[in-house]
Amino acid sequence: MAWKKRGNARNITEVIKEISRLSLEEVSNPAPISSLSIMGMEEAADILLHAIESKSPITIVGDYDADGITSTAILWHVLRYLDVTPRTRLPKRYSEGYGLSMRVVDEIDSGVVITVDNGIAALEQVKAAKRKGLTVIVLDHHLPGNELPEADIVVDPHIAPEQSGFSDYCGAGLSYKMAQLLIDDDDFLRKMEALAAIGTVADVMPLIGDNRIIVKEGLQCINQHDLPVGLLALINAVGARKVDEQTIGFTIGPLLNAPGRLRDDGAMESLQLLITEDYAEAEAKAFALIETNNMRKDLLKKGMERAYEILHREEKENVNPICIYDPELLAGLAGLVAGRLAEEYKTPTIVLTKTEDGQMKGSGRSYGDIHLKYLLDDVCGYLSHYGGHAGAAGLSLIAEHFEDFRCALEEHMKEYTRPDGTEFFYDLEATVAELPRIMEDLKRYAPFGEANPRPVIKIDNIILLPQAGKLYRTMGDHEEHIKLLGKDFSVIGFNMTEEYVRQGKPEIINVIGYLTSTNFRREEQLELEAIAFEKQEQVKRNTLLGNQMLLSLSGFADIGGEGGSAGC
Repeated sequence: MAWKKRGNARNITEVIKEISRLSLEEVSNPAPISSLSIMGMEEAADILLHAIESKSPITIVGDYDADGITSTAILWHVLRYLDVTPRTRLPKRYSEGYGLSMRVVDEIDSGVVITVDNGIAALEQVKAAKRKGLTVIVLDHHLPGNELPEADIVVDPHIAPEQSGFSDYCGAGLSYKMAQLLIDDDDFLRKMEALAAIGTVADVMPLIGDNRIIVKEGLQCINQHDLPVGLLALINAVGARKVDEQTIGFTIGPLLNAPGRLRDDGAMESLQLLITEDYAEAEAKAFALIETNNMRKDLLKKGMERAYEILHREEKENVNPICIYDPELLAGLAGLVAGRLAEEYKTPTIVLTKTEDGQMKGSGRSYGDIHLKYLLDDVCGYLSHYGGHAGAAGLSLIAEHFEDFRCALEEHMKEYTRPDGTEFFYDLEATVAELPRIMEDLKRYAPFGEANPRPVIKIDNIILLPQAGKLYRTMGDHEEHIKLLGKDFSVIGFNMTEEYVRQGKPEIINVIGYLTSTNFRREEQLELEAIAFEKQEQVKRNTLLGNQMLLSLSGFADIGGEGGSAGC
């Protein structure tokens, strides 16, 4: 195992410059983007206003993921503010599939249809809607193909990125920009920005430019509880004392996604929560979401176990990229399994399952700098349907084409060198005593995420302090996670219990990981979320403690105040 420092940064400010490739001004104070600069946005707003004035029915067609749900909820709240109750329609994952389907078009008799987080690839469906006399607005952020849908107006920042000044919005971000055009009420817009922040983080959009403003200000609204009723009930139900981008990514987003992963029309359950205006009703829906997510976790665990079995049986652990077929897996869980395998095996991964019509359908997740959509472009001749972006994609194919498709993927990946998993990179070396100051610096440059990743910190000589006779605690259903204990500082290792035991349960460790903080009894406590750790030689313990005592007696350190390793 090799740990290597990337770059020459000596402090967090220099790290942020290096890893984000942004100026400090762009990170701290990004320039806001006017909704009017997004091509087609003003025309789309005018169509909606005309529909409201003429009392034409309006139908919002979203998607079944967190971005599609929040973008639909934003537009619903906007239209309700304008005294209109729109119809909302999310696709049924298993019986209809992604986006605007012919079935949805057939359901709508008149008025305006606005697609959010979908529609840019719905060429035939939009044509069918226009033949029925419907007015169609496409509001989407996915990459357009060679042909655009023949809608009344298409709003997609990727069509003319040089005009908008920013093209990395998600669907919820675009819905929020629409809200800014239609409504002049700061209090209301703040509530919509909170929903947009959730969609942006959950859809793993780059946290640069206007997205930074949306997420930063949206998080402020969330933590001030300045929220729509449904979202407030959800935040209260999860018991989060402070919500940050990680809370959205690992808690809120998965909760909103869970029903749509497990049930055909499940996404409507999440949408109904976000547009509920009665708190008691919203609270019941929020707890129901938590129960559904627990079911999702159980099914995902079983899916991962089968995935490992398939990889071992087919001797595919070392294949680049990984592509497996599991007929027992719910299609809604394929992306989650693919994401976990991609991270563990450090290669793009595609996981497929069967459909009712005998095809294979699934999801892919990328790894490193490999653009997954472009990779699929190279082998699209084997596919019935596909779409996506750099980090994720959905696809389907005829079962007879599976082996040829898998071989073609492997052939196209020969030019990429797969990481062997023995190298870990960090951005800054620090001592435990320096961590409070580093944490304050990190807060200045948050939120972190895609395109602005959290810095990786290396800390040597962390002395673990026994509590209740133990150096560590285990967590998780199977005790797979570990918390290494120290006073006012701890190390969290997800899926690392076995590794700690393998290393002999050392009392002194070196760690690389992400510095975070939690609020316990209204006090901030620092945590290092470990990427890797290694045993430090035990013989150093007495020397380290002795040095700390000398520093303490000299007034430079408080022994044990920072886990007992200040100054080392």
